[in-house]
Amino acid sequence: MLRAIRIVTLSVSDLAEAECAYADWLGYQRVERGHIDGELADTWDTPLVEGSPYALLRSPTGSEVILRLIERPITPGFAPLHTHGWNAHEMLVLDPVSLEQRLRKPDSPFEVIGASAPLDSNPSIIAMQAIGPNRELNYFTRIPPEGGTFIKTTARAFVDRSFIMVVGGSSLSALREFYALRLGMTVTDSF
Repeated sequence: MLRAIRIVTLSVSDLAEAECAYADWLGYQRVERGHIDGELADTWDTPLVEGSPYALLRSPTGSEVILRLIERPITPGFAPLHTHGWNAHEMLVLDPVSLEQRLRKPDSPFEVIGASAPLDSNPSIIAMQAIGPNRELNYFTRIPPEGGTFIKTTARAFVDRSFIMVVGGSSLSALREFYALRLGMTVTDSF
């Protein structure tokens, strides 16, 4: 059963560019650099990833949740919001409105594609979306101090840790069935 996010992995076509973007614009700090070894590539059943350069980044809070950037060619046909699979992550932030203003600056490597707005399901939660320099999709969300419906912790830095992975598919009912029956997870109602 899945319990907690420890590492979020993003494929990026230019590792140096992505690392600079997350450091300079989101305050993340590098904790390790290297190349994916054969054992890890085998664990993922992705032999072509072996030898790929990677960087591990952490939010300025020192959170245990790591952001792993792996340099790989862009997958043909990949389009943010239109590709099936684990295709985005959501990060806790203190002020999505201020972050949006920052990411809209002309020299920003991020492209805001969803303006800051309260969630319909819980107006005290405010979220925005931006595509990173390598077409990776990032959700940025403020959870109020009293917590949300499922997430009870708030950000401890302007941009904090990833706390949700976003999966896309052609059938919500098939995805829900897979996670409930195959992985034994409690599946909540959709929003």
